[in-house]
Amino acid sequence: MSPPSGKPEKGLACAGRGVINAQKFYRSLNRNGYNLGLLFIEDGSEVLELRVVMIVRSNYAAWVRSDHTGFEVMLGEMATFTAPEQTAQLARPFWNE
Repeated sequence: MSPPSGKPEKGLACAGRGVINAQKFYRSLNRNGYNLGLLFIEDGSEVLELRVVMIVRSNYAAWVRSDHTGFEVMLGEMATFTAPEQTAQLARPFWNE
């Protein structure tokens, strides 16, 4: 992520806003568990790259269960019941504030 206008503070503020928007979207879907990863990458240039990854987990409940699907465990493939394009359409209002 290159900071807008060369200002690192602006880039970090934008990344933070994105994380908050994603969390608000997941909350609107009644999800209550997330994993968040932050990675800074140096390649010898003056620009420090920031990568942010956030994924939703299955909801926490009184019972214990795995949120890995049979497709993941047996076949090493992820499966979803919602097309990524449909999820993006649902999430769009959270970035149009």
